Amino acid sequence: MRTPRSSGGTGTSRKGHRFGTPIWPGTNSLLWIALPDAQVSRLVMQLGVLKKSYLKPPALQVFVFPAEGN
Repeated sequence: MRTPRSSGGTGTSRKGHRFGTPIWPGTNSLLWIALPDAQVSRLVMQLGVLKKSYLKPPALQVFVFPAEGN
């Protein structure tokens, strides 16, 4: 069985550059979640509560896209 690997997300934010290079090491974690429309606002609210529970809150960005499928 193969273990899934991820190269991580790269980019720039208020926390700095993350390009996975020696100059700008590290990458960002990405989490894709598919939910029914009725559950999206609750998840976003709970993520906000989680973020506020940290003494130094992590950078967290939520994007909502329409999706179709089973």
